[in-house]
Amino acid sequence: MKKPRFIGSSFYDLKNFPAEARCETGFELDAVQRGAMPLDFKPLLAARRYRQMGKINE
Repeated sequence: MKKPRFIGSSFYDLKNFPAEARCETGFELDAVQRGAMPLDFKPLLAARRYRQMGKINE
């Protein structure tokens, strides 16, 4: 399983989410770590490699 890489203050920002949003985000992160596609994402082109960025709607 891949470990998530948090950039900047994103880890601490996530810890400040409301409980329901943290729970939903945790399930999404777990699924992505296991190789599944996130339910809601937008594709990113970074350093000539395709990336996925999960979207969290509060």
